[in-house]
Amino acid sequence: MATLHRRMGQHQEALDHFHRSLKIFESLGNLVFQGVVLHGIGEVYLQEGRDTEALKYFRKALKIARQSKDLFGISFEQDSIGDILFNSGKIADAKTQYLKNLKLQQKIGDNEGIAHTYGNLGNVARMEKNLPLAIEYYTKNIKMTAEIGDKDGQGRGFYNLALVYEDLQDMEKAIQSLHNALKCFTQAGSVKFMELTKKRLQENLQQNE
Repeated sequence: MATLHRRMGQHQEALDHFHRSLKIFESLGNLVFQGVVLHGIGEVYLQEGRDTEALKYFRKALKIARQSKDLFGISFEQDSIGDILFNSGKIADAKTQYLKNLKLQQKIGDNEGIAHTYGNLGNVARMEKNLPLAIEYYTKNIKMTAEIGDKDGQGRGFYNLALVYEDLQDMEKAIQSLHNALKCFTQAGSVKFMELTKKRLQENLQQNE
């Protein structure tokens, strides 16, 4: 019910349900569901744009995941924390978080998580103007998303790679990357990203005439 309220934008109702659920799971000593609920509360605050509150609850969820030795849960929460830091402009802190998480993901064989983190590190490298490193990370992201069959993720990797080539003024490679992204998004049925990619591809083709 709390998740439904959150998806419907009924944030206060969602928070009320989550907090009631949290008390129940705390009384039962159920760490796994405590972590799920704490993360859910963080997601509500994130939707409201209250990043500081969201970060607080993601860190609480991370603490619970560590107590229950849930390595995939730890990875999930560390990724969420890294995203908030990145979106808040704390690029160096986000980078530290992502690199730490990458080591854990490699240890537990979380290929989906590894692919996602390569993409995040590509974003960090691009923000730091380290474009060769951004290309390296996005290329790793593309390779791994292809291996696990994540066409949407692969499309995002190609799209981000195109942005780097635009930064480098290499329009031929940018256009080719956008074509690759469009192909992946089409196969994934990602309509929103298909339209976004078509628009950027058209703009690049016009500039390259």
